[in-house]
Amino acid sequence: MAVAGGVAVLAAASLAASTYGRLAERGLTEPYAARPLAAARIASSLNPWSGPAQALHGWILAERKDGPASAAAYRQALAWHPGDPLLWSEFALALARTGQFGDELLLATARANALSPTSPTVQQTLATMGLSYWARGIPALRQQWLQSLRFELDRDPEAFRDRLIKLGYWRSYCAQAASALGEQPWCDGVQEQFLRCKQPGARPGGPLCDWAG
Repeated sequence: MAVAGGVAVLAAASLAASTYGRLAERGLTEPYAARPLAAARIASSLNPWSGPAQALHGWILAERKDGPASAAAYRQALAWHPGDPLLWSEFALALARTGQFGDELLLATARANALSPTSPTVQQTLATMGLSYWARGIPALRQQWLQSLRFELDRDPEAFRDRLIKLGYWRSYCAQAASALGEQPWCDGVQEQFLRCKQPGARPGGPLCDWAG
């Protein structure tokens, strides 16, 4: 009877955690609303071994710029799921978004790279972080970002370069990482085309003039 009662309690807690988790997901679009944050906190406390529940709580806290509390939630998630590369990459992104550019960010990035060096999802996340935060990264962290940028470039160079232009990352890429990746000739060509975009009647074809800004 005691075992059956314990199972019933766990099942009820899991159901409640799921319900609160769905409510907490509203915090992804309304991070400063009080109710989703409270729901995320309850869901994570009812299901402390759930990586997704802890990560959702951590992400909402990161969106609210509460870096220390966000990092604590991700640490708890990773204590239960240390081999999850997506969780490590999300932790790294949350740290960067809250301005925590210390050793823990290097660790999270390196773990994500080591666990999943060929995952398009993980590598795109880390590559985008490199483009966004290059100036704030220490040399060892930049090497991790370069690994991901190189993966993206090798996997589909045309799609990668097109994304650089459409998302506005081509300037930072060319200024910061292109030389190490052997991409300077491409950057020189883009810069030349961009200058022609400014000349009436001499606009080149392709998306550069529409997207480069």
